[in-house]
Amino acid sequence: MRKANVILNISLVMAGLLIIPLLANVVSASEVIVSLYPAHIESYSGEIFELSIRVKPGSYGVSGGEVVISFNPQQFKILDVEVGDLFGADPLVGIKEIDETNGIVRCAIARKGKTTPPTPEGTFITVKFRIRDDASPGEYEIRIEKVGLADESFRDIPQSEISITNAEVYVKQPGATTTTTTKTSMTTSITTSLTTETSTVTMTPEMTSAVFSVVDLLNRPILGFTVSIEGGPCSKIIISDNKVVVTGIDKDLIYEVLVEYRSPHYGTTTAARYVGPLEQLQVVTLPIGGVSITIIDAKGRPVGGAVVKFGRRESKTDSEGRTLFRAVPLEDETGRPIKYEVKVTAPGGLTIAKSITTSTSMQNFTITFPLGDLNIVVIGADGQPVSGALVKLSHGGVIVKEGVSDEKGSLTFTQVPPSTYTIQVSWRDHESEKEVTVSEEDIFTYKTITVEVSLPIKGEGHPIENSSVLALALVIVIILVVSSCILLLKIKKSKANRKIEWNDMSKSKTIEWNYLQVVSEFNEG
Repeated sequence: MRKANVILNISLVMAGLLIIPLLANVVSASEVIVSLYPAHIESYSGEIFELSIRVKPGSYGVSGGEVVISFNPQQFKILDVEVGDLFGADPLVGIKEIDETNGIVRCAIARKGKTTPPTPEGTFITVKFRIRDDASPGEYEIRIEKVGLADESFRDIPQSEISITNAEVYVKQPGATTTTTTKTSMTTSITTSLTTETSTVTMTPEMTSAVFSVVDLLNRPILGFTVSIEGGPCSKIIISDNKVVVTGIDKDLIYEVLVEYRSPHYGTTTAARYVGPLEQLQVVTLPIGGVSITIIDAKGRPVGGAVVKFGRRESKTDSEGRTLFRAVPLEDETGRPIKYEVKVTAPGGLTIAKSITTSTSMQNFTITFPLGDLNIVVIGADGQPVSGALVKLSHGGVIVKEGVSDEKGSLTFTQVPPSTYTIQVSWRDHESEKEVTVSEEDIFTYKTITVEVSLPIKGEGHPIENSSVLALALVIVIILVVSSCILLLKIKKSKANRKIEWNDMSKSKTIEWNYLQVVSEFNEG
């Protein structure tokens, strides 16, 4: 009997030894290990090292996932991020972002085609770091802040079944000797149940992922949109900038995709729809584009410097009277044209409001502003034109235009808004003013208003212009130069004549003197 009990105890112990590894295999079969490899690195400032995110999926098939790792940006710099082999040779890369300022790397990757469990161990991404030249010696942790994985049916793998192992980097002091240390990396604890479950998973045939972008009519990226998908299974919708990654979709089903965008600048909403296999969708184009507005006056001349307010945006027209507003929703969610209110303020201060209706075929608009011409003629007391008079046009005490009258005493102000104005004219010590009203009727009947302003000037009114003064001065200078030349010539000629006369007189005196001397000698003899 005792012998039988001993044999029974030995059998139970052996059975236990056999069952424990089996149970351990059951526990580890569902465990997913995500780790930074290698877990410990020693290096100097200026050197380069690599860290890989390794994934052991256990019994799962991994069809896609997202990871976020953090690092100290004052000590390390990212050189490159390479996609690993976990999701096959040609995976879909939805997000690959590097934030050097905050020390963040974020990647979202999905497998193309069907996922068959279990997925072999593989590399999610490999990050190449460089230790900065001014890095301080010490130990720094590089952490996996977030990891999300989707199984073969594009269901989220529970976080309780994912174990995370971070890495430590020891930046050594230059000249320091290498020491061998043993470190225990922090591992997220996992609680698993030893209860054996039998479950039947019905695999949706040909489950896959899709990636598409959202752009405007000029193929420029659009940000801030929303996406809704109907017509079949969909695990996740990940939006990054203008890229959309959709996971867990049926390759053989017809989906309906709705992309909506509400403009923060114009307060209108537009949308675009796609119906078909999601795997074939690459680009969604929203009816968003530029709206060109040209401001002209009643005679068709461009109005430059006008302020155009469109939605919450304002812009000034250029010398051609044109301004452009970008990223405007042109049609609403149902594809119908959108009506907008536009306010235009002319350089003189007048503001008008106009309505425009946009669509994909209506993006250029011309607004006629009620601006006319005002001709002012300055005359003297005798009706003679006064040129060079300073003319100012003011409205409400503010000078809106000014100029100088020409030789006919005339000056024309163009593009004058309808209103009542004060005309102020001054010439030397004389001043005068007059009121005039410019109406819209005058403007749109192309009538040029002429106003005469009189100054109490008699027999004057034609001051010498600067050009005339210069011309007169030049004539005087020429006359003086010519007179001086003639005078010099006369003086030279007079001197020459005097020299000749003096020489003749000298010769005559000499002859006369010699003759007297000969006569005197003859008489003495």
